[in-house]
Amino acid sequence: MHEIPPEGFAEFLPWLSDLPINELFARSVLRGRVRGQAWVDRRDDPRLLHILHPYGMSLLVGQVSPQTLPALVEHLLGREQWLQLWPATGAEPLIEALVTASAGKVQRFVRSNFRFDAKAHRARRLELEAPSGVGLVRMDGGHFAELELSVSPRAFWRDAAHFEHEGLGFCATENGEPSAAAFSAFLIDAQLEIGIETRPARRGRGHALWAACALIEECERRNLLPVWSCRRENTASWKLAQKLGFVPTLELPYLRVSA
Repeated sequence: MHEIPPEGFAEFLPWLSDLPINELFARSVLRGRVRGQAWVDRRDDPRLLHILHPYGMSLLVGQVSPQTLPALVEHLLGREQWLQLWPATGAEPLIEALVTASAGKVQRFVRSNFRFDAKAHRARRLELEAPSGVGLVRMDGGHFAELELSVSPRAFWRDAAHFEHEGLGFCATENGEPSAAAFSAFLIDAQLEIGIETRPARRGRGHALWAACALIEECERRNLLPVWSCRRENTASWKLAQKLGFVPTLELPYLRVSA
């Protein structure tokens, strides 16, 4: 695989046009919003494109041939990543080769994509109101720097100023302390992908739901489309999406590759 220099990323944006999956993280790399990497199988007339976000998410787009399979497997196994494959049909030979060659370092999961049903969300809006003891505050640069969560804006934005200027998010609070956060992991072309996390001690109490509701309401005020994707195996996230009005659309292979 041949690495593409950052100044050549924009040339490959058409590869992501009209894909029926959530590819905002890959688009953010090709647009230079974050410092990711990208490769093609050959410099002339490429048939495969691999995009790696610094958070570790990656996308392989294109058709894999038997001739390119060995080199592709070696390339993919050399990098820690959560790998998505498109098109998903025909990907099984690559998945089998990765699993066989990895000596147990590749785990298979499923990535669920959703579409937002605004009518369904509005119909449930009264059920989603935060109780009086829970506050909702807009996230700022201070939250960016101080919020101790396993999934936070620090993983997706260059710095606090970048997030404050271009990002968006809300914290649920209890007794004045942040308990959960819902924020824009990516905000591109009027689409906002929701990143969400709850502090372990507050999980299962609705805090992520209320923070996400506040973010979705702000999306609607700004004419932004909320976007949600998650591992199908992450039952809490998968169910939460549907409570908020997201509808499952399609699923694709999702591989955890440990370098």
